Amino acid sequence: MYPKTMHFGNPTKRLLGETVLAVLGLIILSFAAYLNTLPNTFVFDDVYVISGNYFIRDWKNFWGLFTSKYFAASGELSYRPVVTLSYFVDYSLWHLNPLGYHFTNIVLHTLNSALLFFLVRRMVRNTFLAFLASLFFACHPVLSEAVNAVSYREDLLAATFFITAFMLYVKLPAFNTYMNRTGMHHGVYSFVSLRTGSEQKQDSSASPQNDKRRRIQHDSVYHSERREESNFYLYPLSLLSYLFALFSKEMTITLPLLMFFFDYLALHRRNQIDHPSIPSFTRKGQRGGKIKSPPPPFAIGDTGEWKRIFSQNRILRFYLGYILVTIFYLLVRFRWFHNPVESGVSYPQENVWLNFLAMLKVLASYLKLLFFPMSLNADYLVPVASSPWDMSCILSLLLIISIAVIGWRLFFHSKFLFFSLLWFFVALLPVLNIVPIGNIMAERYLYIPVIGFCIMGSYFITHMSALRLHPFRISVWVLTFSILLGFAWQTSSRSRDWRDEITLWSKTVAREPNSYKAHSSLGILLIKRGQEKEGISELQTSLSMNPSYPDAHNNLGTLYEQKGMYDDAVKEYRCALRLDQNLAEAHYNLGNTYLKTSDYDKAVAEYKLYLSSKGDHPTVLYNLGVAYMKQGMLDESLKAFQKSLQGNPGNADAHNNLGVLFTRKGQLSDAIREFGEALKYNPAHPDALSNLGAVSERGVVNY
Repeated sequence: MYPKTMHFGNPTKRLLGETVLAVLGLIILSFAAYLNTLPNTFVFDDVYVISGNYFIRDWKNFWGLFTSKYFAASGELSYRPVVTLSYFVDYSLWHLNPLGYHFTNIVLHTLNSALLFFLVRRMVRNTFLAFLASLFFACHPVLSEAVNAVSYREDLLAATFFITAFMLYVKLPAFNTYMNRTGMHHGVYSFVSLRTGSEQKQDSSASPQNDKRRRIQHDSVYHSERREESNFYLYPLSLLSYLFALFSKEMTITLPLLMFFFDYLALHRRNQIDHPSIPSFTRKGQRGGKIKSPPPPFAIGDTGEWKRIFSQNRILRFYLGYILVTIFYLLVRFRWFHNPVESGVSYPQENVWLNFLAMLKVLASYLKLLFFPMSLNADYLVPVASSPWDMSCILSLLLIISIAVIGWRLFFHSKFLFFSLLWFFVALLPVLNIVPIGNIMAERYLYIPVIGFCIMGSYFITHMSALRLHPFRISVWVLTFSILLGFAWQTSSRSRDWRDEITLWSKTVAREPNSYKAHSSLGILLIKRGQEKEGISELQTSLSMNPSYPDAHNNLGTLYEQKGMYDDAVKEYRCALRLDQNLAEAHYNLGNTYLKTSDYDKAVAEYKLYLSSKGDHPTVLYNLGVAYMKQGMLDESLKAFQKSLQGNPGNADAHNNLGVLFTRKGQLSDAIREFGEALKYNPAHPDALSNLGAVSERGVVNY
């Protein structure tokens, strides 16, 4: 007679099947939620870093990623070469087709969801909990800003390398060796078995089936350990991933701190048995007594625990590598590749106390968005409170204190939940305006911190579903399905708001009527579309809210320039530059106005100011060449046109003007070549056609 085939007889195949199904589910949900992103155009800062950025269009500029010209050429305010490199790749594949760039963002977000699944499963050794956490991450609406805006890809890439570095760290052989020695070989938090006390009791009873199960599990763990011992490459790969994460976005600098908390909580003796259905340290003993709770974690009696962790734990020797990577990054970031523009960023009203009050409200708003991601906005306006007795400050402080109390209780109840809570707050630290940042609140800042929230939510849902109350379990799963469906629908709906710039800023104005930035951006877009009356109204609204907003004055100057009111345009551009001397666009617009009024000396001066701060932009160099040409400065004009063509070789006007210059210098063969290049890119170019016909007679040529 053949023995019965046990369900657990081939755990490797079962695990592989679960993994494949989980990853496929994540891919389907992620693409379904963001599929309507593909038809979207370039919006927001995409114009600066992609569609208007000639730097990414030629691989010859690759080495510029590692020079001091990076900031001027890339359109980035911080040193993020990994992100800019991804734009190089995208342009090589898609050129300026927005669909390709959005597709890349969706792929990155889907990849992050899958990586999160593997990381959480590695922590808890529970496939379903990991899958549920990844589902919440894949479709949470608050992450839609980072996915929809191509220029916010730094959050996607930073998360990719952040999660990868953490996952490789927890797979290190030294870490697993210690876990096996302490009896936690099923994973860092093997307590997430989600079985009731009676089920555990039945499972612990002696039976051939249970003996076989234990032997199979032991063999599986043994072979897994043997494989891990040969994975010597995990540590350098983790360090490399951390380095790439830092050069994608600065906020990933919290990774070593999270690793420390992870190790401390995982290796703490009290966490060796921590079951979700029974609070830790109050479990009933086999003889009916209660296990006595140990002293608080930071009491004097814990000195031996800290000494054990810092002196005997083998994985601590790996911390040095992450510390050295962090030091290297800080040197690069603040010494060798520091953007001077960042030095001008200050606290709200240059007051540390007011900044603290403002960030209280920001933190409370983030917590609200996690649970209720409604009325999402591209520009949040955070009113600065002048007193701690402001009602919004009081409510925010009470909410944060409540979270802190819950966290303290979680430390004794479940280290896993406590670590998930820590993940959110620790990962959020770099964007809490401790070091002043330009924008104190944005949804994209939550891309990495939200992972902790997703893990916590999935833990609670899985814990509730493990209870034996059948009607209650059904209600939990119905509610969970409804939440996921609502999140996916909200995410898809939010993606439509990013369809184009007019739609985006119209929605922003509707949701945040006091956003002077949104009114200004919408105003200039309406003017360019021919809706001059509506555009002027939006600009006036912006200036009435904030008369010191430089972009609004710059946009108003653009309107006056288009209407031929050059004196008024100059006044507005000058006003914008008084308010923000680093506003390069105002220098460019002012140069164009002087060029139109034949004030060539001033035009040249303004163009040079733009180029000194933003680098060799082809359009500005072309206009500079025209200004030199009008002044009769042929050599300077020639150099400007040639540099312009290095960034934009398809500019037919620049080729035609070079032909004119060569004709005046008597270099007819060069002139014929340039006129031919102009006609190559624009066969109907009228000046190039006439100039090519006249060059042999050395007649008058047009430019």
